[in-house]
Amino acid sequence: MFKHQHGSCEFASCREKLTYFSVTVPDVCGAFRDVRACDFVRFQEQVLRRMDSMKHLLQILVLLLSGLPMVSAQQAAPVRIVETYWGFDGRVTEGEFQPFSLLLDNRSDQPVEGTVSIQKVSGLIRTVGARHEVPVFLGPASRRWVQFYPLISGNLNTWEVRLQTESGLFDLGSKDQPGLVEAERLLKGNEEIRLVTVLLDPAESLQRVPTSIRHMPDDVFPPYSTATHGLHALYMDHVPDWEEPRQSAMLSWLQRGGKLHLLLDSNRQQLRFSGLLAALNEPFPEFAVGAGTVVRQDIQRNELTEEMVNAVAVRKRMQGEENLTAMSQPGWNYARKLSDDDELFQILAQLVEPKHSWFLIALLCITYVGLLYPGGWWFSRREGNRHYHSIAYVLGTVVFFSVLFIFLGQRGYGESTSFRTLMIALAEDSTHWSCLQFSQVFVTEGADCRIEDDSRQTLLASALTEESVDATIISGNTASFSSRIPPFSREPLVARSQIVLPDWEMKVAGFTVNGTELSSLALQVGRRFPFGKNTRVWMIYRDRIWPAEVDEGSGSIRPGNGRRTIAEFLGQDVDTLGFLPVGTPALKDPDAANLQHLEVQMIRRALSNSRQFYSGDIDIPADRILLLVKTDMPASCNFVVSPEMQQTGQILYLKEVPLAEGQ
Repeated sequence: MFKHQHGSCEFASCREKLTYFSVTVPDVCGAFRDVRACDFVRFQEQVLRRMDSMKHLLQILVLLLSGLPMVSAQQAAPVRIVETYWGFDGRVTEGEFQPFSLLLDNRSDQPVEGTVSIQKVSGLIRTVGARHEVPVFLGPASRRWVQFYPLISGNLNTWEVRLQTESGLFDLGSKDQPGLVEAERLLKGNEEIRLVTVLLDPAESLQRVPTSIRHMPDDVFPPYSTATHGLHALYMDHVPDWEEPRQSAMLSWLQRGGKLHLLLDSNRQQLRFSGLLAALNEPFPEFAVGAGTVVRQDIQRNELTEEMVNAVAVRKRMQGEENLTAMSQPGWNYARKLSDDDELFQILAQLVEPKHSWFLIALLCITYVGLLYPGGWWFSRREGNRHYHSIAYVLGTVVFFSVLFIFLGQRGYGESTSFRTLMIALAEDSTHWSCLQFSQVFVTEGADCRIEDDSRQTLLASALTEESVDATIISGNTASFSSRIPPFSREPLVARSQIVLPDWEMKVAGFTVNGTELSSLALQVGRRFPFGKNTRVWMIYRDRIWPAEVDEGSGSIRPGNGRRTIAEFLGQDVDTLGFLPVGTPALKDPDAANLQHLEVQMIRRALSNSRQFYSGDIDIPADRILLLVKTDMPASCNFVVSPEMQQTGQILYLKEVPLAEGQ
């Protein structure tokens, strides 16, 4: 092959480079015989070298920018998830905080310290809602349970689990949320539901006998009473080796209305408890602990039949003629679930909505359009007006009305940063209450909001369950919610905590029952009862509800007039879709305590909170009444909020009162 040398350039190399660029060169020797041709080829070579260098630089830049995630993703996680446990029996209850337990295994010979987090996944890659975090420490080659308490909303969700350590961020996989307890009723034609009922197993036990009941390891029973909602009945045949918080949580669950069945132990002996659980040592075959019931059964676990369990766990819908008649009326959906938290948040949102003068805005819009046309056309046709007069007219009209629209349509109609709450409190004993709280933070200026609570077993969740939220949650005795809130926006929040309030010193002064009807009732309360002009009281006996009359002077509470079935009461003021009140006035005063149209919605959610699912299920036992008291939320229920803001709200108390004189 003929080669022509010119400096350091070779025409053979020129052909290769030109071929690389898809340039056809039929005769290299003839085409490039002068210096300029060779310089051109040298220029092409320099361009190629620079392109190669830039490509390498881009590769290095990409590696630098994504180096940490790539390293963390490529490295094996130092821990793995050995076992997961949802709820109490592998199912979860919608609208409640449910325990989600992960058994972590440290596979390395080094301790692991960091933070484990879970976050709900929407679709394949998008995370939604707030991120729940738990600090964790695992010794070398050790295992431990880590427990989260997410708020369950929707069925069959997926949760992403991650571990953050000094070494990086590690993906521990995704865990599918199991089905809802309520979903089984829909599959069975809305006739019955199997409530959450479990047999407690020792932590070291590997056998799950008998098969007639679902099982739960005793070391995953939550240490917070606020996480025990959704559990209906518990069977025990051994004394669990629990620390004081778990004992207290189980006792609070029982006092709140739980059903505890005590079986014989492996030696066919009755169980003997100590410490906080010593109250379970009563010798009677059946006795009450608060609003709950303890039943002793002279059988061992292997003698527990499916029929025995079904008698406790399976609840059938009430088929009372009055309930069916009431629910078949327009405005009430028979299958509608009692709890609908969206309604409460819609009402809270109304409290901070600007009160625009829509009539004036519409009138200005019509005037504005009319002044532009035909007003602009008429002005331009006037004698003596020149084209710049018409331009000035149009510009002046646009500027003038723009200022008016900015003034009338802007935010800031007396709005201020606020923290508003609707709370439902269920009595555990005379002073302890389990409170479900629906709150909304509203800010007029962007803020890093932090909500904290101590020593109240507080569980927190963002109500924005289908949106990406820049928020981090830590639940427990030292709870916090940290979020970045944009200007003029709201942050809805759900919380459950255990609060301590003064004893009402309530007792039954007298009552009369005729068949299944409560003819008369007199309650006496002490001075710590929340009297006030904004206090309203109702009584529920069996499937009937009464408004009550309160006499602060004598401290007495008596049934008033207007007795109705619960279905009739809950069916009022609800539209055909069952979402919003019908004919209720708009909120005029955001701080008004007596918001009448909240009553039905709060009571509906409160009854769902009280172990009920549908209005047809509500049937208070014949030996007690359910007292409902709606009033202003006490300051002792407030969170610590930064930046500081005013906290206002309403609270609805639910307390079961045994019908026994002197109680």
